[in-house]
Amino acid sequence: MSDKSDEKSGKDEAPGCDPQPSARESWCGRFYEICIGGRLDSSWSDWFEGLDVKACGENWTMLCGRVADQAALLGILNKLCRLNLPLVSVNEVKEKESDPDPGKEGGG
Repeated sequence: MSDKSDEKSGKDEAPGCDPQPSARESWCGRFYEICIGGRLDSSWSDWFEGLDVKACGENWTMLCGRVADQAALLGILNKLCRLNLPLVSVNEVKEKESDPDPGKEGGG
């Protein structure tokens, strides 16, 4: 039986996939950029769970911000579907870690 449990210990997972988010990710969510076809203005932000809504050109809108978890992301995507707006892309954006040496920014 131990052989079976050893087999299940992660061989089925995709390379680089971490099934459990870090404590920071689970507390504040992950940052996403969702691009849609169509134009929405910033007044839609509250309806999209507080994401920033930015018009990009005449026919594109970018929704940007932290999403608590996969269920919240699905809720946002369902709202887009109900509006009949085409989904162009959904990207998780890795934020740059803070610079450990704040003195480096001054160039000195």
